[in-house]
Amino acid sequence: MPNPSYNILVDVESEKSIESAIKLNYIVTHASWKPIYNARIVDTNQPMVLDYMANIYQQTGENWKNVKLRISTGNPSANNQYTSLATYYLTFNNYYKNHVLYNETQPTSGKISGTITDENGEPLIGANVVFKGTTQGTITDLDGYFEMDPSEVSNILEFSYIGYAAQELPAKQNMEIRMKDGGILLEEVVVTGARRSNRSQINSLFEMEATTKEEKNIPVAVERDLINRNFVIETPYTINSSDKSFKVKIKSYDIAAAYTYRSVPKIDPQAFLIANIEDWEEYYLIDGKVNVYLKGLYKGSSDLKINSEEELLSISIGSDPEVFIERNPVKNKNERKLLGLNRKIRKTWEIKVINKKSHEIEILVEDQYPITKIDEIKVEVLEVSKADINEDTGILQWKLKLKAGEEKNLQISYDVKYPSRRNIIVN
Repeated sequence: MPNPSYNILVDVESEKSIESAIKLNYIVTHASWKPIYNARIVDTNQPMVLDYMANIYQQTGENWKNVKLRISTGNPSANNQYTSLATYYLTFNNYYKNHVLYNETQPTSGKISGTITDENGEPLIGANVVFKGTTQGTITDLDGYFEMDPSEVSNILEFSYIGYAAQELPAKQNMEIRMKDGGILLEEVVVTGARRSNRSQINSLFEMEATTKEEKNIPVAVERDLINRNFVIETPYTINSSDKSFKVKIKSYDIAAAYTYRSVPKIDPQAFLIANIEDWEEYYLIDGKVNVYLKGLYKGSSDLKINSEEELLSISIGSDPEVFIERNPVKNKNERKLLGLNRKIRKTWEIKVINKKSHEIEILVEDQYPITKIDEIKVEVLEVSKADINEDTGILQWKLKLKAGEEKNLQISYDVKYPSRRNIIVN
């Protein structure tokens, strides 16, 4: 299938007759990037090296030859209009409306999904899908596919994409949307795209500028406007239009991370090494996959999740077999009793933590006791070994420091009392 072609009309106004070169910027689609990281750790007393890279995808139909890249977290395809509230009228029987064949606010059950294509049936990458009157939405992936949860506010979906006429349709499963050319003239060279919509979404913008400059290093400038972060990569690259990604290194940081261990032995009796990063905002990180290397060996991958409310950014490095943990029931302290019309069950667990490493470690151990909202069920906590207690959730936390070779034992014990005519499983 031949690549589509467009005509660009430019109006030029000048107060006098001059000769001048004109730089034309325009918007294209079918391009995207997503971050990927390499975390390299030699020892916990040395800085962690974090390589910040971009996997770039482009299927524009045009090969990018010897171009400089500007990678941004901005999305020019997104809806930039803020929302407003309408008057909320409260009436009786507002849970149902009579004589309405279709209700815009009636939620749809199950996942909403579909595919968005152009008039030729080609998938549109990064098309916007938003519930009407809300900011709840998503964008299409490399196959033009989207999937999202229903909205409790609206059941009308708005579909939009640069250069195409917007559409509004009722939300349902397995939708097939074909966008029509909107006849919009494009004025800037901007390449937009997105990752798959069932993961955290990263939109992209690339500014391409032909250059013959050659540099052995990869100088990168980080710019920040009012709402976006931009990485300007001075070294030219050639990226052909294909279904394969092209990896570009953005930055490499030496980070003085603080290392701790964390374990939830009730679920998994392993100790996971965690790298905690302070002042992480200065590195301009985005949600993405982290490949972890420990002393040069690949340990696997984890997910980098950015939470702006957290003071520390945590990266899970992997489990450490030199920190031994086991959780076992204490048999002579577990019992079942019948007390008149009630039954009482006592559960007692012992957690053993051993540091087999040659240096001191810090570890956070978590466990729990049951919480009930039923009056007939009573829970009495007997022993928690001086844990920090969250009484709303029943979560117990021990923050331990263990010297080389040191062992610590923790104990949890609680009683559960309930009517003997009822059945209940207590773990």
